[in-house]
Amino acid sequence: MVSDIAKGMPASELKGPEAMVLYHQFEEDEKKAYGKINSATAARFGEKWWQLDEKDSTYPLLERSRDSLKTAYIVPLLQKLVKEHPDSYASAYVLVGSVRETGSIEDKEALYNQLSPRIKKSDAGKKFGDYIHGLKSSAVGDEVADFILPDPSGKNVDFKSLKGKYVLIDFWASWCVPCRRSFPRMREVYKKYKDDGLEIYNIY
Repeated sequence: MVSDIAKGMPASELKGPEAMVLYHQFEEDEKKAYGKINSATAARFGEKWWQLDEKDSTYPLLERSRDSLKTAYIVPLLQKLVKEHPDSYASAYVLVGSVRETGSIEDKEALYNQLSPRIKKSDAGKKFGDYIHGLKSSAVGDEVADFILPDPSGKNVDFKSLKGKYVLIDFWASWCVPCRRSFPRMREVYKKYKDDGLEIYNIY
């Protein structure tokens, strides 16, 4: 990176391997796109739209609006990158990091299919392919494949042992703020319906 101290980091020029330069350029383009997305969101839901409580009746509308805006602004950037650079590791890295919450399953699969065979075999390419497979395998109406995972005490729990019950599988992470916020509500739901056969299977 070549920088002019007087002009600051925004004026820096990145030089190096092609994948690194492409990845950096995409980040810059994505940042500009999110600026437009946030401006459009603020115009519709107010400057403090990001403080809207999940229990607010407007929240689902906000989420749908954000999803539509990301499809309109981010998906074209992804399509352009992958179409022009199908054999670059940058394309796979970007797909793994930026497309998870953007676009439909069809959008994701179309992007993956444009990657070169070499890039599909890379770690990032395999990870994105596995992610798409997971999405398709967990579609509404599909049966969950059996799996075994250890509980907090280290004892293995076979998912098929829950057969016959209503099971909510909750994937979460400690860094996920919405996940942690949902816990009190999840406890309320479990308490209300546990006698009807509800089980909540948390995967961390």
